[in-house]
Order: sequence, then structure tokens, then C-alpha cells
Amino acid sequence: MKQLRFILPILAILVVALVILLSPTSHHITILVEGQAMPLTTSANTVQEALQDTGITLSPEDQVTPDLNTRLSEGMQIELIQASRITLFVDGGKKHLTTISRIPAEWLDEIGITLLEGDQLAINGEAAGLDQPIPYQTAISAEVVRSVPFSLVHAGERISLRSAAPTVGQALWEAGYILSESDLVEPAPETPLTEYLSVQLTPGKQIQVETDGKHLNLTTSANSVGEALSQVGLSLQGLDYSIPDTDAPLPTDGNIQIVRVKEDVLITQEPIAFTTTYQPVPELEIDNFNVIQTGQIGVQAQRVRIRFENGEEISREVEDQWTLIDPVDRIEGYGTQIVIRTEMTADGPIEYWRKVELYATSYSPCNLGVDWCGYTTAAGDTMRKGLAGVKPAWFRVMVGQYVYVPNYGPAKISDTGASINNYWIDLAYTDEEYIGWHTWTPVYFLTPVPPEENILYVLP
Repeated sequence: MKQLRFILPILAILVVALVILLSPTSHHITILVEGQAMPLTTSANTVQEALQDTGITLSPEDQVTPDLNTRLSEGMQIELIQASRITLFVDGGKKHLTTISRIPAEWLDEIGITLLEGDQLAINGEAAGLDQPIPYQTAISAEVVRSVPFSLVHAGERISLRSAAPTVGQALWEAGYILSESDLVEPAPETPLTEYLSVQLTPGKQIQVETDGKHLNLTTSANSVGEALSQVGLSLQGLDYSIPDTDAPLPTDGNIQIVRVKEDVLITQEPIAFTTTYQPVPELEIDNFNVIQTGQIGVQAQRVRIRFENGEEISREVEDQWTLIDPVDRIEGYGTQIVIRTEMTADGPIEYWRKVELYATSYSPCNLGVDWCGYTTAAGDTMRKGLAGVKPAWFRVMVGQYVYVPNYGPAKISDTGASINNYWIDLAYTDEEYIGWHTWTPVYFLTPVPPEENILYVLP
């Protein structure tokens, strides 16, 4: 009985230890999937069981560190690198590869594909570098785009090139030729690149454009002035023109001037002067006037086109004109009634039919300022006192008529000359009698009254 008392406690301790040994143990571990940490608390015993607990399905090409059969330990870190399925399209066929490599160059080495100069690799439709790591994807589509040979003519030299670019412009860019808008590329940059295509690149020419008060230094690939202006965004508008003309080739000095043209249409008004006509009034005495009708100025309208070049007025052209208001003539009535009067003078009584205030001057043969003092009047009389000269318009009608001038006496109109005043009379003397004088004085036209055709009712 005494031995049994010692055995029973020992058996109890063994049972407890066995229970502890056989009870599941939890581990705190970390799983790295493509560099992303995934903390996990698991009662799994091995790496493989722990991965199964996460629902991760492994493929034979996946890489797990440590080995799948490794027993878990507290704080363990498990790294999983998953394999991608690569489909490579090349030379009209396709090849398959499953790999944990993220480097395209390694894929090509593994498949046995060699790239030629200018060949490109596209990953999922986008160009990719051979040594540039590709993020993990379950399935990846890759394509080898083979380059084609083509030639470039530039600066008088033909250069042989290869490119896998889809267009001419992209192929030139990849070859280091950075194009500007002013460069001329034939065929155009958007043209698909084909095998043995010949491409010509002509760099833009320097031009200097004067426009809107500015001097612009620009480049162009155009051959004519108009094409160049359009290419640099300076197209002509409306009536604008260029020097040289738009059809002209680019000038050798590169200088082009744009002339901005603007036209305005202006409606103007100008006065139309009225004319004055004369009408006889029999009941009005000669040398008297009255207004029968007052004159009125008219108005004429004009449509004028004004042309401006670079802001400066160049020309004005009257396109049309019309009368807005007709002018009204002024009609003056002049007297034609002859009244005979008498007056006592220093030389005795005179009878006259007209009295006019005239500006009187005197002249004699040698005082005319000529070398020869012999002088005959326009009517053929020998110069002497008692003759008078008047302006030509009066002389033609009044020649032969007699007048009386105070302080001079009677005189016959016999001569003409250039008048110094409209209302003017020149009184003749012999050289011996000459008296130099000039003054305004009344002049009396003596009877008999001349025929009507020899009367100037309106003295011009």
C-alpha cells in the first residue's frame, strides 16, 4: 500500500505532461508574399500547412523559403515568390514560360530568343525595358517587335537606321532626332514605318516677321511665304497682305512683313453752295437792288471708304454721293428804271441819268512808266485831259459815253486798263497838266441816255 501511494502521484504527473504534449500549439508568424507582409497566428505545424491555412495555392514553379516541410517556430518569417505564366509572341509564333523571374531579359534567355538592333519588347501592349523589373501578375503577355531597316537623308547625308517604332516620327525620336514644328519630314511623321523606307528630314529655316509693331524670329519648313505664315500661326485675315506676296518663295534674307489692312465706311455731309441770279425790276431805279428770293445752302451726302494699313490712313475713296437737300438759288432784283436828274457843279449845271461812287486815279503818257511817252487810248484817241479809262468789262459797253467827275470835269470813256478796284475810273492828263491824285468820288453819267444794250444795269 505504501508503494501504491508513491506510484499514483507520478502517474498523474505523466498524464498531465502527455496532455500538454498532445495539445495543439499556436505560432505567431509572418508570410511575405511578393514583398508584402502578412501576419498570421496559426496552429499549423509546418510551412506548407501554414500556407494552406491562408488559402494560397502553390504551383510547382513557386519559390518558398524555408522549405515546405519545415516545422513552424514562434516568430518565423516565410517568403513566397510566385511564378508568372508568360506568353511570348515572336516571329509569327508564340512561346510559353512559367517563371519567378521578374526581368524580361531573363525570360528571353530562358526561352532562347535573341533581340537584334532596334528590336523592342512590349509587355501587355506597352514598351518595356529588358532590365526593368515587371510587377507580379498571374499571366503576362509579351511581344517581341522586330525592327525594320530604313534610311534617313539629313544635311545632305544618307544614314542607315533600324527601328521597331510604328511611325516615322517615333523612329526618328528614338534615333535621337528631336523634331520641331518647323522641321519638314517627308513622308509625314505619322506615316507607318515600313521596311527600307527612305525618310528626308529638312530642318526649319530662320525667318523674321514684322507684324503688329513687333519683330518675331521664327523657324519654318515651308517653301512659300503664305505657307510659312500659316505654319507659324500668323495667317492673313480679310484684306491683310504680306511683303513679299503669299505666293512668293521665302526671301533669301528671311524678312517678311505683314500689312494689317482695315477699311472703314464713313457717311459725310458737305454743303452745296447756292448760286445768285439777277432779275430786272422795271419799277426799281437803276443801281438799286432788292432780294426777290433768299438763297439756301443745300446738303450733299457721300459714302467714303477709308483704308488703313498698319493703323495709318492710306486713302479715301468716294464710293457714292447723293443730295439730301437741294440748294435754293438767291434771286436779286436790280433796277432798270432810268430817272433823269440835274445838279449844279463847279463847272455849271449837268444833266445825268446815273450816279456811281468810283475810285478815281490819274495818269498821263510819260507817267505810265513806259520808254515812249506817245500814247493812244484803246478807243484811238490821243492822250489828253477829258478822257477816262475803266475796267475792260465796263469799257466794252460804255466806250464813248460821257461822265462828269467833280474836281476833274467832263470825260469821255476812251481807255481801258487793269483796275485796282472793281469800281474804278482812271482820269487822263497831258504830261504838262498832270496832277497825281486818287480818291473816292461820285461819277455822274451824263445824258443822253445810251441805248439799252450799252447800259450795264448791274456793274460787274
